[in-house]
Amino acid sequence: MRILAVDVGTGTQDILLFDSEQPVENALQLIMPSPTQIAAGRIRRATAARRPVLLTGVIAGGGPCHWALEDHLRAGLPAYATPGTVVMSPDHNTAYVLANRFREVYGLNIDSCELVFSPRQNHDNLRVISYGTIAISPDGRNTSTTTSTRNAKMSR
Repeated sequence: MRILAVDVGTGTQDILLFDSEQPVENALQLIMPSPTQIAAGRIRRATAARRPVLLTGVIAGGGPCHWALEDHLRAGLPAYATPGTVVMSPDHNTAYVLANRFREVYGLNIDSCELVFSPRQNHDNLRVISYGTIAISPDGRNTSTTTSTRNAKMSR
C-alpha cells in the first residue's frame, strides 16, 4: 500500500511517500518552504524595493504572509488585495480589481502596481456594492460592474 502524506505548515511543507513494501528508511521525503514563506519573501522584496503589493488568489495563508504585509504597511507602502475578481485590459497592461469587499474598482498597472484608475462609486448618501462582477469593453475605454445601492442614512 502507498500513502502520500502532505503537511503544509507555517514554515515548511512536508511531503512523505510511504510504500509498505519498502523499508520506511526508503520512503521519499521532501521538506520545502511553505507557500506562505515564499509569498512572504516576495512581499519583503517589494518592501525593500519600496514597491506596492497586489495580492490575488482564492486561498490566502497566514503567519509569514500576514507579518510581512504588516511590515510593508508599517513602512507606509500601499498594498491591495482582491477576493479573486480581476479582469485584464485588452492591451494586458492594466488589471482591473474589485476590492474593499466589492466596494471599489481599482485599475493597477501590471508592471509597476501603480494605481491608474479609481472611479468614484459612492455618491453623497448612496453606498455602492458590486456583485462580484466586472467587465471591460473590447476597446478598454469603459468598465462595468453590476451593483446594488443603498441609502447610507437609512441603513445601520
